[in-house]
Amino acid sequence: MAAYPQPATAVAANAPADTGAGVPRPQPSSQAVRGTKSGPSPQELRAAWRAYEGLFNKENERSDGPLDPQVGVPDLNVLSNRIKPIVNTGVDFLFGANVGISADDEVAQKIIDATWGDDDLRMTLLSKSGVNGGVYGHVFFKVVPPKRGKPSVLNPPRLVLLNPETLSIETDPDDADLVVRFCIEYLTKDDAGNDMRCKETITRLDPDDDDEGSGPDALDRDTTWEIQDYVAAGAAGNNWQKDGPARPWPFQLPPIVDWQNYPAPNSHWGQRDVTDTLVALNRQLRLVESNINKIGFLQGHPYVYSVGTNTGGIKLTPGQILDLEGDDAKLQSLDAAGNLDQLMTFADAIRSDMDEESGIPGLALGRMKDIPRAPLSGIAIRLLNSSALARTEHKRRLYGQGIRQVCQTVLMLCGYDLQKAQDVEIKLTWQDPLPSDDLAEAQEWQIKVSALGYSQQTAIEETGGNPDVEAERKADEQQQQMTAFAHGTGTPPMDPQSLATSAQMNSSNSQPQGEEQQQQPPSSNGGTAPPINHPAAIAQRARMAATAKR
Repeated sequence: MAAYPQPATAVAANAPADTGAGVPRPQPSSQAVRGTKSGPSPQELRAAWRAYEGLFNKENERSDGPLDPQVGVPDLNVLSNRIKPIVNTGVDFLFGANVGISADDEVAQKIIDATWGDDDLRMTLLSKSGVNGGVYGHVFFKVVPPKRGKPSVLNPPRLVLLNPETLSIETDPDDADLVVRFCIEYLTKDDAGNDMRCKETITRLDPDDDDEGSGPDALDRDTTWEIQDYVAAGAAGNNWQKDGPARPWPFQLPPIVDWQNYPAPNSHWGQRDVTDTLVALNRQLRLVESNINKIGFLQGHPYVYSVGTNTGGIKLTPGQILDLEGDDAKLQSLDAAGNLDQLMTFADAIRSDMDEESGIPGLALGRMKDIPRAPLSGIAIRLLNSSALARTEHKRRLYGQGIRQVCQTVLMLCGYDLQKAQDVEIKLTWQDPLPSDDLAEAQEWQIKVSALGYSQQTAIEETGGNPDVEAERKADEQQQQMTAFAHGTGTPPMDPQSLATSAQMNSSNSQPQGEEQQQQPPSSNGGTAPPINHPAAIAQRARMAATAKR
């Protein structure tokens, strides 16, 4: 197991390195902390992952198709898998192209950026968590301290996405949201190559037993956690032996951060996208499509049969002669029969049922027959994808809360106490999963900024930009404009004092408004630049020239 930060009175343990996830085993009951096990069994979770991969039958079966293979006949099974596109499209809706994580504390921002990595690393890790959530119904992140040195910006903790098949949770019997123990269990090999099982328990320690939940705002100040490793020989059995002493985790927040994929009342474990109903519908879709394929194979050509020719028996193969003995020899053909249109309509109905069960419409999945041929308005597109958008909003609330708690746990490892970590405002910037009209969006934000009082920073953030980067670039552009004006080229960048002087000059020498009056070019900050021979312009050029010489 990975090393953890130790308080001054703790004894460091020489624990083996974390070997990752393997074949899970059921967790034995423990009497150390009173808890109720929550969540599906490892076998149920494994079945959900196999369904995501398109394997619906048992692992020991040779064929995963609904039709039994026949000698001399090609495999006619159609192994359509609609589960994986549904889960992957849900992940695309959830995270989009990018999710920004920003903090109002400069040091905290640097720690968060160092831990999550750049956009590519962060979004890849989040996408993997979305797949785990869609398949298993729950997401688990483990915050692992660095192996050497103190956690910091230059030596950040590591975020490990855990396999839910190896996780089990015990919650308070009276509160499904209050976790009292996490258990990680997996199968591995010892140094001699023999099977060995490893287990790590992370147990809540609350002396006065007054915690009210798992979130940072519900934890008591005296809450800590204890980590204990176990090993067992062989691939079965419960002969667990402690692997070293217990190690304290001296933080209120646990090293494992978990959250639901979709809200599930009365349970700590969330709802998964790969539901049993969805798997059953996909299994029936395979049966219908396989039958359509079989009908096309067997009846794609007319059967030619003979009477009285004694050709050696019946052969059920297209193109061969069927022998029906009789007194009069005849050679005729049997027309193919089979209503493929009705079967194909039934297959479409099953797909529609899968769309309703998953909340992901065929339009979002790229089903060509459901894609409109004429351009649609933004409102129409949103109505067609309303079920996916509503489901995405529910997920973003859960994933957003989990991501923020991961950041708070990282900050605590890097020296923040619980109160200081809670005081840091962590904001997530989600992108609209649907395509938008850039012109209409720009006009909308122009109205919000000019008429409704929105800030430029909010407009930049909501349209996918970085306000800090844009401010630096705008300052560079203004400096370049000032340099160009100092050398006698370009229009002067107007400062507030020059604008006031220009306004006074223009008011004293006002001219009648008419069609022949020339309009002055606008300056960089939205004002009207004075003529090039205007006293204000000459004075400003002199100041710019003096500044450039410095």
